Parts: sequence; C-alpha cells; structure tokens
Amino acid sequence: MLSFAIAIVFFLREVKQMCVHGWSEYISSGWNRLEISGYLCVAISNIWMTFGLPWSNIVTSLSIFCLVCTTMAHLRGFSQYSPIITCFIQIVHDMESFFTIVLLLWIGATLAFKALMPYRNEFQSANGLWTVWQMVLGDVVPDVVDLRIEDWQQQASQSELWALATASIAKLLSGTFVLVVVVVLMNQLIALMGDSYDRVQENYDVQARISRARVIVDMMDLYVDPKDPDVFAKWIHVLRPAGAHARNGKNGWQGRLKAVKKAVVQAEKKITRVLTAEFDSQLQSMEERLSHKLEELMRKMDEQTN
Repeated sequence: MLSFAIAIVFFLREVKQMCVHGWSEYISSGWNRLEISGYLCVAISNIWMTFGLPWSNIVTSLSIFCLVCTTMAHLRGFSQYSPIITCFIQIVHDMESFFTIVLLLWIGATLAFKALMPYRNEFQSANGLWTVWQMVLGDVVPDVVDLRIEDWQQQASQSELWALATASIAKLLSGTFVLVVVVVLMNQLIALMGDSYDRVQENYDVQARISRARVIVDMMDLYVDPKDPDVFAKWIHVLRPAGAHARNGKNGWQGRLKAVKKAVVQAEKKITRVLTAEFDSQLQSMEERLSHKLEELMRKMDEQTN
C-alpha cells in the first residue's frame, strides 16, 4: 500500500502541473506522458493485486517496466546523464523511418512464408511473425524451411519435386530476408546512430543545460507560486553571441559527411585565397626585378653606342 500511496501523490502532482499548463500543452511533452503513465500503472497494479483480479502478473510486470523508464525523466536533470538520455531519445526519433522499413519487410516475409507453406504450424496465425523474427535473431535457415517428407506425402496431389522446390524457395527467401535486414539495414542503422550521436555530442554542454533547465521549470510549476514576480518575471533579457542560433535554421546539422564536405570547401577557399595572394606578390616582385634588369641593360647598350 505504500507504493500505492506514493504513486497517487506523484500522480496528483502531475495533475497539478496539467492544470497549470493545460491538458493539450501538458500531453505535448513526451516526458509528461511517460511520468503520468508510470504513476498510473503503479496505482492500477496495486488495485489489481488488492482485488485479486486475473492476469495480475502481466499487469505488474508492465507497470514495473513503465515505472523504471519513468526515472529517466528525472535523471535527465543531471549533467552526467542528460547527454546520454538525449542521445538515446534522438536515436529513437531518427529510427522511426527505419522501423517502418523493417516492419514492412517483416510482414512481407511472414505473408510470403504463409503463402509458401500454409500447412506448417509455425506459419499459422500470429506464429508466423515470431518464426520469421527468429531468423533475424540468428536462426538464418531454421528447421521449419527444410524439406520434410511427410509434407508432400500429406499433399496427395503434389510430388516429391514440388516438396524440393518449396524447400529451396523457402531457404532462398529466408537467406534473402536475413541478408537485407541483418547485413544491409543493420549497417545502415549503425551509421544512423553514429550520426545522431555526433549531433548530440556537438553541443554536449548545451544539451546538459537544456535538460536541467526543463527539469527546473517542471519543479517551479509545482512548488513556486505562478504570481511570484521574482521567479516569473514579465520580461527576460538574454545576452547571446551573434550567430549562436544559426544551426537552428537552414545551416543546421545535416550529417557528418556533409559537415566534412563543408569544412573541406571552406578550407579550399581559404587556401586558394592565400595562394592567390602569395602568387600575385611573387609575380609583382618578379616583374619589378625584370623591369630593373631591362632598364640596366638598356642603359649599358646606350653607353656602348655613344
């Protein structure tokens, strides 16, 4: 019951913050949704266990997992954790399109195996999704796609050649699916995660301060009177370096490779400027010396003529 009481207290705290900002603004933050979900799950789990409702083990396990994830909302206020959590959130955000492609390939491979081997129990109903996913987890060519004599014997209208062709196509589909997902997409995922990590590490200190500031603002909403003029001033004056927010515009971060190309182009322009200036200086010096030599030569020729 202690955990239930604590969960209710924190849940009411989130409700208070919701009343301060409004429902729409409150749920627009993913951290707020995570916190209120975690506290609500703990309260539901306690109620579930108190009344002895069925499936209490499933409800409890899900509530514990959600509550543990909620701790990240508080750890992001510490400088040693905030960049890590920010990097994790950035990677998850950047992986949305990646997950869509994997899901399409997963469903497509499952439907293909269902059509190829409808008589196998492993590919019937939702079992097909798990069977295909096991291929990604390491079982590249599982036993389910191997040739089984009883399969074609059960199909009275089919021959042994049909069974061999079916098993061969199944192995080909399995190998192709694993090659695309594990080799191609996973390497693409590593590159994507590296780019997301570089994006966060580029402004390590800034990310830590932003995360801490957001936690402080949440605490102020709970424990500070909104009418306090010393805390909630009408005007805030901020001094910042010129061009400090240039990255927020079209000159923002566009990937590691493009950043390197941009740096190379800038270095090339600088080197070209320096070499051009040096070349012009040397050329002007040579022209002056050549002009001086020609003048001396003309003077000597005039003296010999006279």
